[in-house]
Amino acid sequence: MPKVRLDVVIRNEDKKESYQTDGILKDNTLSFFDQKQQKHNLELNDQRIDYQRKGDPGFDFIFEPGTHHQGKYYIGSNHMLFDIQTHTLRHDKNKINIVYTLKQEYDIVGHSEILITYDVLKEG
Repeated sequence: MPKVRLDVVIRNEDKKESYQTDGILKDNTLSFFDQKQQKHNLELNDQRIDYQRKGDPGFDFIFEPGTHHQGKYYIGSNHMLFDIQTHTLRHDKNKINIVYTLKQEYDIVGHSEILITYDVLKEG
């Protein structure tokens, strides 16, 4: 189970958040904890990423270019549904870039970008 060092940047209209953390890469799933100790799991497929953040707030989002998916955003025991429109999804070796729009009904809730770069750490 390879350990990885990640640089994470999340941008939207209001703010930019960035942090560095360690995680693991196993069976095409990248797992790590953010600075608020929320667990992130990204299941990496060729043209699709299933992204789950556990915590409060948490979410279950699917990113796939050219396809709209319904995502859930959890706050406490409540959840909100969003339509997720993925504009850009790139998953190259050691780099993930996702640009997307969240909508509710016909209203745009926000535009965001997630950039994750990671390096496999040498063990020993």
